[in-house]
Amino acid sequence: MEERPSTDADETDESAQPSDDGGAPRDPAEPPDDTKAAREAAEPPADAEAPREPGARSAVEMVSDRRIWTGLWVAAAVVLVLFMLAFWPVMRGRLDAAKQLDESQALLAQVRSGASDIDRVVQQQLSGSPAVTVPDLAPQTLVIRRDIRQIDSLIGDALPHLTEDEQRQANLVQEAADARLGMLGAAPAIVRLSARSERALRAADVGWQQTQLANSSEASANAQYAKQTAVGVATAGNLYARATTQLKSASSLYSEAASWFPEAGYKRYADQSNMRIAALALATASTKSWLAGDTTLAQSQQAQYLAANAKAAAVGKAFPSPPGRAGGDAFEKLAGSARQEYEAARAKAVVADAALSSL
Repeated sequence: MEERPSTDADETDESAQPSDDGGAPRDPAEPPDDTKAAREAAEPPADAEAPREPGARSAVEMVSDRRIWTGLWVAAAVVLVLFMLAFWPVMRGRLDAAKQLDESQALLAQVRSGASDIDRVVQQQLSGSPAVTVPDLAPQTLVIRRDIRQIDSLIGDALPHLTEDEQRQANLVQEAADARLGMLGAAPAIVRLSARSERALRAADVGWQQTQLANSSEASANAQYAKQTAVGVATAGNLYARATTQLKSASSLYSEAASWFPEAGYKRYADQSNMRIAALALATASTKSWLAGDTTLAQSQQAQYLAANAKAAAVGKAFPSPPGRAGGDAFEKLAGSARQEYEAARAKAVVADAALSSL
């Protein structure tokens, strides 16, 4: 059978045929299925990544980097927290120790001021013109001792946490405070003893002056009595009476001195004065007997007087003269150890202060 040529109608008919999948007729202008499939194969999927520039990082890589950095920061924070937990007590101790050192130095300044006031009193009492009335050092001493105890506590707590230089400074603060404590230990004894000694010495000195006047009156009386005249014996009687009054005054003053400072032995001066007063009583009696015309009794009484007076004089020769020497010797003996202790502590305080000032 002979084929006939195809016509446009035929082509139209063919293109209008339904598609193989039973769908709508294919648009004649639409490319063939095989061309569409090739195009779709060439186009990337909608969710496919766009082509990257050389060296560019993908979103996945960037997210991964952020996670790494976040982890590092968290780890660093954990390490820092652990470090703080481990070393904060050390740091806190260091800060507290520095504060305690400052507080101890402020307290030392107060201790220095108070001890300086006491030192002025002590130095006056150890000088050639001590006072008989001194201030009560007890209240001020209690305050200084309290401050020194607080310094000891502060330094003790701070010392293990201080640097080497700060430890040296703290030790010097401690030495300066302890030196003042040594001064306080000796100062009250020196001051009290010195005040007692000085009050006694002043009474004894006046007593000694009365003794010298009595000696003069007695010597004059003896000279008048020796004249064996009515006027001479009468004058002698008056002089013996004056000497007696002067010795009574001396005895009273020596007794007062002994009450203030019995360690000096002022009582023996009072006792010796009383011996002389008893002897003068015999001398006065002899003048009365002589003037009454009983020369025999007068001579007997005069002899008894001379013997008693000689005995009293012998006793007096064994005493330090003037009595103030006895007081000074007793003071040095009693205050010697306290004075040495005080001076040694004072020297340590001066050295410690100088070392602190040089820092």
